Amino acid sequence: ENGNDPTLDDWEEDDSDKYGIGLKTTLGSINFMPQIVYAIDSNLGVWDQDNDGRKTTTFTIAASGGKDNLGFEGEFSYRISDYSGEMAVGVPFPDDANTFGFYANLFANLDANRIGLIFAYSSWDDEAGEGFDMGDDFDVTILLDEAAPFLMNGGVGAGNPNLNPNFYGGLAGLTLAQVYATVAINNKITVMPSLTYFASSDDLNTGVGGLDVDANAYELNIAADYKITDMLTYSAAVAFAKIDAEVGGADIDDIDALRFLHKLSLDF
Repeated sequence: ENGNDPTLDDWEEDDSDKYGIGLKTTLGSINFMPQIVYAIDSNLGVWDQDNDGRKTTTFTIAASGGKDNLGFEGEFSYRISDYSGEMAVGVPFPDDANTFGFYANLFANLDANRIGLIFAYSSWDDEAGEGFDMGDDFDVTILLDEAAPFLMNGGVGAGNPNLNPNFYGGLAGLTLAQVYATVAINNKITVMPSLTYFASSDDLNTGVGGLDVDANAYELNIAADYKITDMLTYSAAVAFAKIDAEVGGADIDDIDALRFLHKLSLDF
């Protein structure tokens, strides 16, 4: 509930509501999960006790399954975004947008180990200056997919700057490929390396100074878990990323980023 001033008439018109219906069914060894979600985000624009703003309809089909030591999971979504009203006083919303996204994860389990390949794609609607947002729960790396506002300046996963990337918190307008592994060194230590390549799905008209942005990047992750006891685990990870970008056809300085994190977790 974002419209939260009961002293105003029709204050609830400025809130956000979401309605969805889905199904999970199995055909042989494959699970199918279709879903339709309709969302009304009236709090995006001017709070004027009117239900304008953004209305989105998202159609999704997901599937997962496997045979023997091979497995897969995947998802395809198509989103229709309809805007009305003003983003700010005197500033209209961008054009309506039609975007889609695709994700696939193919893997093989080898005893206690796993090796896999992830591919993801997010389309970009150039007229609207908006891409399919993968959401803040799409976590395949330690650094780049956690930094949409930072990446907007580098052009990779530009988010949706016309509508403030902090609102979405996810990557958009990019192609991503990753090879990863989970390796059990022994019954206490597990190591999880990965290498990910990012690239703009197109020359992105992000609305930033009216300049197109094109970029690519890679990220190397090395993470490890150490099981101290059955309940206590220490985890550590390091990530290095490099971004190579062009803005308005001109190269900008490469962006290097480094992140280290660790934690102690207790399960009970």
